[in-house]
Amino acid sequence: MSGEVLLHTRNLTLWTTRMNLSAIREQRAAKVAEMRALLSAAEAGKRALNADELSKFDALKAAVTD
Repeated sequence: MSGEVLLHTRNLTLWTTRMNLSAIREQRAAKVAEMRALLSAAEAGKRALNADELSKFDALKAAVTD
């Protein structure tokens, strides 16, 4: 391959990697926001998370920490 083609391929790979990282960060931020919303709702009601909320929170936490 010529140097120009290699440079283009490398730039395309870097761009794709950045876009993938951006998408992952956005997905993670959405999950964290959902976790915070669950906690805020429980706190506003001066209660603990119910079983469904706790299950959802745990699933979101697992997704965020994996």
